[in-house]
Amino acid sequence: MSLLKEKPIRSFLSKRPTLVLSKPLVVLLGIDPPLELPPGVTPEQAVEVVAGSAWARGWASGIAKLAGYTPGTPEFTKQVERLSKFVARRMLGLE
Repeated sequence: MSLLKEKPIRSFLSKRPTLVLSKPLVVLLGIDPPLELPPGVTPEQAVEVVAGSAWARGWASGIAKLAGYTPGTPEFTKQVERLSKFVARRMLGLE
C-alpha cells in the first residue's frame, strides 16, 4: 500500500504485465453455468422479455445516441429495438 501512496496509480499499473484472456474468466474457471429457461418458455419469449426491460432499452438508447441517431426519429426507435434484442440474446447466451 505504501507504493500507492508514493506514486500515482497509473504508473503503478503501467508496470504490471497486461493480462489478455482468450475466453471470459467465468468460462476459464468453469463457473459459467448454461442458461436453463423455465419450462414452457421459448428462447424467443425470453429475448422479448429481456429486450423490453428498462435496462436493455436504456442501454440500447445510450448506444444509439452515441452512434449519432436522434432520439424520437423512426431510425432511432428501430436501432433501440435492434440493439435491445441483440443485448438480450447475448445476455441469455443465445448468440
